[in-house]
Amino acid sequence: MLIDEQNVDQIISTIGTIHQTTIDQRPYDLTEYLTEFFQLIKQQTNLSNVFYLLTKLLRDYIDRAALKIEFLKANCLETISEILISEVDNEDNIISIFQFICELLVNSENVQEKFLHFNGYEKIFHFLYHVHSPSIEFLNQFLILMTEKTTLQIDSSLTPVDIFVHFINPRIAVILIHWIPYLTNISLQHHIIHSINIIVSRSLQNKMMACSNDIIYSLIDILFSNKLHDKILLDKIFSILEKLARFSINTKEIRHIYQLFNENTSCKQQLLRILITAAKHDDSDTQTISSYFDLQRSNSGIILPIIRRWPSISSSSFHFSFHCWLRLNNEIESYPHNARRQVYSFYSDSIGLESFIYNSSIYVLVNDRRELAYIEINECDELMDNCWHSLTIVHTAQRPSLFVAAFQTVSSCHLAIYIDGLLKKQIKDFKYVPLINDPITSASIGAPSQRPRASSINTKSDPLNLSTTIAKTIQPLKGLFSPKTRNVNARQESQLLRGQNVIMMEPNSQDATFGESTSLHGQLACVWILAETLNESQVKHLHSMGADFCHQLHPISTSDNSISSVIFDLLSTRSLLVYHPLACNGQLCIDISVCTSQMNGRLNNGACLRLRSFSESLLILGGCPVLYPLFEKFQETDYFDGMYSDNVSSTATFESPTDWIIVRKQSQKNLSDIDNRLISNPIASIINLLRCVLSSTSMSILIEQMTKHYNVELLGQHLNRVSSFFIDQQLLIAIQQLIECSRLNESSYLLTNQLIQYILLDFGLWNKAKYDVRISHLQYIAAVIKDERKFYRTKFGVQYFLDIIRQYFNSPEEDLDEQKQLRSAVYGIMKYYVQRNIHMEELNAVISSISTFSTSNDIITQELLEFNLALLYPPSISTDGTIGLLCEPNMIEGLYSLLTVNNLTIKTKEIVLKIIKCLMDSRRVPQQVRTQLRLETNHIGFGGIISDLAPESLSVSIIREILNLIINSDSSIDVDQLNIVLKLCSAASLDVRYVAMRKLMSCFIAHPSVCRSYVKSHGWQETLAHFFVKFRRSISTQSSQCLISSNASNEFLAVGNTDQNNDPDKENSTSRSNDKINFENLSTRPQLFETSLSSDDRKQERTVRQLDLSPIADENAHTNLNRTVSSSAQELLTPKSRRTSINPFIDSKDGTPEFLQRNSEDFQPNTFVTVTTPLQSSPASHEDLVSIVKKENSTDDLTSMNGSNDALFPLPRSTTITSIKHLYSDEDNNEQAGRLGPEVRQILGWLI
Repeated sequence: MLIDEQNVDQIISTIGTIHQTTIDQRPYDLTEYLTEFFQLIKQQTNLSNVFYLLTKLLRDYIDRAALKIEFLKANCLETISEILISEVDNEDNIISIFQFICELLVNSENVQEKFLHFNGYEKIFHFLYHVHSPSIEFLNQFLILMTEKTTLQIDSSLTPVDIFVHFINPRIAVILIHWIPYLTNISLQHHIIHSINIIVSRSLQNKMMACSNDIIYSLIDILFSNKLHDKILLDKIFSILEKLARFSINTKEIRHIYQLFNENTSCKQQLLRILITAAKHDDSDTQTISSYFDLQRSNSGIILPIIRRWPSISSSSFHFSFHCWLRLNNEIESYPHNARRQVYSFYSDSIGLESFIYNSSIYVLVNDRRELAYIEINECDELMDNCWHSLTIVHTAQRPSLFVAAFQTVSSCHLAIYIDGLLKKQIKDFKYVPLINDPITSASIGAPSQRPRASSINTKSDPLNLSTTIAKTIQPLKGLFSPKTRNVNARQESQLLRGQNVIMMEPNSQDATFGESTSLHGQLACVWILAETLNESQVKHLHSMGADFCHQLHPISTSDNSISSVIFDLLSTRSLLVYHPLACNGQLCIDISVCTSQMNGRLNNGACLRLRSFSESLLILGGCPVLYPLFEKFQETDYFDGMYSDNVSSTATFESPTDWIIVRKQSQKNLSDIDNRLISNPIASIINLLRCVLSSTSMSILIEQMTKHYNVELLGQHLNRVSSFFIDQQLLIAIQQLIECSRLNESSYLLTNQLIQYILLDFGLWNKAKYDVRISHLQYIAAVIKDERKFYRTKFGVQYFLDIIRQYFNSPEEDLDEQKQLRSAVYGIMKYYVQRNIHMEELNAVISSISTFSTSNDIITQELLEFNLALLYPPSISTDGTIGLLCEPNMIEGLYSLLTVNNLTIKTKEIVLKIIKCLMDSRRVPQQVRTQLRLETNHIGFGGIISDLAPESLSVSIIREILNLIINSDSSIDVDQLNIVLKLCSAASLDVRYVAMRKLMSCFIAHPSVCRSYVKSHGWQETLAHFFVKFRRSISTQSSQCLISSNASNEFLAVGNTDQNNDPDKENSTSRSNDKINFENLSTRPQLFETSLSSDDRKQERTVRQLDLSPIADENAHTNLNRTVSSSAQELLTPKSRRTSINPFIDSKDGTPEFLQRNSEDFQPNTFVTVTTPLQSSPASHEDLVSIVKKENSTDDLTSMNGSNDALFPLPRSTTITSIKHLYSDEDNNEQAGRLGPEVRQILGWLI
């Protein structure tokens, strides 16, 4: 045979002619002819034309299946493989050869089996990678080869992937996927990926075919090559991976994804998204399903053995319950529409039970020799939605009366049909036949009905026909006396008695009415048949347990009366059979019920397929710790683009700490919005991946594994090693969702506690974050503690959070305001612990922390003291308990010791005094402790405690608190302590001195004996005299000398005034000395004390400052000022001499204290009035003074109090009242510190 371009057409046509003739008439042996032909082809140069003609021959030939077998006999595959090796550089020849291969394989199972046995997919199809620019028609030939040819009319505008297809050849899909990187035309790459996406997504069978044949592995494999740069193409690839991974993914594919993480790839975000999607395992075709029986052929199904005994305890009641999980095909051409799809079928020689689906309705049928009764449930369209559903059919046998039982064998039953645990239909009186009369010889599930032929049933004798007919057609009593044959009227009457929904027919007429019986044409997950009835609550709970209920852990306790326990008890004692796909060994379905008789079935023309969830595959690889190395695969540059928009929105919406409170207890099944927020932070996405894995209810072993071998601790260590760049709000949300997910699972209580302890309360981790994240973190801790206050108070109590403050919120390098806000959140948690009662160890921890911080941090010391003060005031439920604990030994000493610490501010010490005051005001404090609080024990006093207080740093409030402790005493007031405090106040600011004087006046009025005791104390005159001094200084020796001279001059003048001495020489010398002092001190004018008051002090002293302290004005006093020096001894002390003696302390008008800056018309400068009080004692004077003191908050003129006073003591006295304004003003508009003059002189008058 010689082949050339001229005779190649003739040779190929000869092949068809030889094949059409009979064997004895063939001129040549066809096999030898084809063998020689293929050998000669190898020598041809223009192979494209030869294979084009061969392809056309196969496409147009009528008996192409037989001709394909002849080609295989001629070893055409081996020849083609050799030709391809030599033609790797000729793209046209390779395309023509593959066109012939596709035509050879299409729609021919025998050829495909031979091709697979030859290993042709590896030996031949790898040459496809040498084709870089094929046509779209060439690609479509592979797509057709990949799917099953449809019988529908295909429009010219539709491609093979636009109509319903069955994915039957996944090996071609794998080849096409690996071919994508070698194609130079991007549109062809898109065409392949788009077609594969449509095909694998079309049905459950296609997805299962793809996941079982390395489609996922192949898609991941092409990502290792750096030849794919089109973003749209990559997105489509990742979309297919997510779609298939959420359905099923095995360990090999997970490892392949991990290997891709190790590459320096830019698709880490997408890979992480694939893992998260796979961990959810939320495909609609995988709901509560781990494996299933796939029944697609017309004769597929499970064939049961002969049932000879029905497992029933009671001999008079034989119930029947059927429960299964199923999914029905509803696509075009996926099932025969004119046949009934069988759910189950049980037939003996005389009776039968059936259930089937016909035209979207469920039918339950009972058949015997006499009639056929069935019920239609047409409210079950949800079964045709391509999703998994549970179907439960319960026949509850009703026990007939003894009289009726003597004449009938056919009883009635209560029929109930449930779909997804919900009752769809129930019939009270439905035809029912016991299943123990004859052995059930033909039984099947999901398979066509195997009932005996009608002729064999009709030939059987029926000895009980008469009695059965009588019982059905007549009344029970009348049947004994008027026997009648059954007629048409009786049949109609019986039908009406059974209800309108129950239909009676001739026996064995179901094929003519509903069509031929066929298989289920869908999937079965599990089957349970039991000889017992199930009530509605049990069926509902059975549905909630899912399709894998039969191999879940059984409850151990025998005393448990829960529904689960009852179901497991029925499963082990009353089951006829239980089939599960995981217990299928080849074609043998193992009965996993623990009953004595094992009913193993046979899977006929079906497939047992298993889904691999991500959690299950991860458990095989080692569990959740396998995910920990992913933390190390991400750097700061891997923080994805989503961060910018998320951070901007976070910053824009952050106004207060409450904005970051996270909503808790939300559904864990609808977290797509949270997933989208977390995807920009890869570390948060890994935590989210862990949450999805641990939320799988069927993989509780993963939760148990996490709680062992320090897995949660290791997770915390990995998080501590990540960059602070990743510790953001998204990570906090991910941790929160992980904890809440574990809370929803009752069996993961230990895991929840470990997550809180090692991750949420790991302040070393969260301290690396920014302020907004840290405050949100503390808020979530408060929310967690709120749910279980008692547990967390014991394990992470007050001492724990005090240590946290000392370690993490005490840094001078950070912003002080932010740290104060963070500490405030911690104090809130501590207050929640002790809001009802505080324990001794907790209070001791707070006091110890105060002592520790007092030497290093005044701010924290002040905050902790305020924390203690909040427990005492305002009074609350914990006040009494706190006071009782503060009265314990060493508590008072610890508080008073803070007053001696030099590092603490006056405000901090003031809070200490407020705490002591609260203790003094409480009635629960015993007298012994009160004595200790007033420092009266062993005559300790306040001298040493306040000795280190600087006068210039004293405030009004702290002086008030100290004086209250001394004055407000149940026992006698210690005037020595009072004098010590007054001496300290005399050098303080004007406001402090003013408050001290007011307190002293109130004390003398309320306790006259104190006034008499005070004059006996040592140095009281000097103490009160110091209140006249505006400013003390030691700037220079000259100023000190001037001060001494001024004081000496005042003393001399005072002595002169007392002794009535009128010596003019002495007067002149005094005048000259005063003038000298004035001249020398004009250049060095002293400054007033600063009156620094807090807001509280200003508020407390507002009413005091409103007092008008101006005395009675005298207009003529100033005009006689220059003549007072030479006057009599009574007029010796004139305003001029007083101004001269105090001249060194003259200040400007701006230095006047605030409370003295009143309207100028209320003050008359340079006035002088001398008032001589009578010698007699007036009882009204004391009462007037008391009434005036009680009006401290009024705005009355203080001079009215001074003017109305009589002598409080019998000794004669002369009181000089000088205008306060005069003490601060003179002709040169200078003011002098002396506003306390009236108060001091008033007190001096009482004392003298």
